[in-house]
Amino acid sequence: MAEQAKSEAITPKLNSELKQISATKDELRNQLKAAVNAEDWVLSSKLSSELKRLEVAEQQRALEQAQLAAKAITEQFKSVIDKAIGKTIAELEGVGKLDKLDGVWYSMDFGDAMENGTRPSSCRVLKTPAKPSSGKSGGGAGKKFPIGYKELLAEFGSRPVTADDSKYRSKLEGHEGQSWQEAYDSDTDGNYRYAIREALLHKKGLI
Repeated sequence: MAEQAKSEAITPKLNSELKQISATKDELRNQLKAAVNAEDWVLSSKLSSELKRLEVAEQQRALEQAQLAAKAITEQFKSVIDKAIGKTIAELEGVGKLDKLDGVWYSMDFGDAMENGTRPSSCRVLKTPAKPSSGKSGGGAGKKFPIGYKELLAEFGSRPVTADDSKYRSKLEGHEGQSWQEAYDSDTDGNYRYAIREALLHKKGLI
């Protein structure tokens, strides 16, 4: 509910900024056309640069708008799911059936075709296998862990990247507010994705 209220408060401001940027772009296009017709190439270059800057700003505002909407919807889903599975989790914990498990992962792809009137979903219980002891102590970035990107993103993929995460690994700067899955999909660079792995291992308490 907090994220939804925040979204409702900020969205009108973003809408206003987008309208203002659009109007300014139209004005700049007219000025640029006149400058080109007058063969004023110095002014044309300045106007083109300003137009490009506004286009980047417009894309950023649109992204912020989409992210706010996604956060609000995420909170709605989370609230419903937490309530639905809370009783089951409490019952299983009460008889010790969750003692050796790490969590539960649930997924539903809205793009999947309906089957018998129901959209298919996936659910599995998570358990990270223990690594055999080598007789040596220590940890950190160089330590190997028997858990890959797929498992980490299954657990954390829908959660947002925070300012604390980007402080822990600077390569995540600029991705705050995106989900971990969105951040992972945004860049295929090996060093960048390794930084995501380290940050998620850190969140999991393994490093």
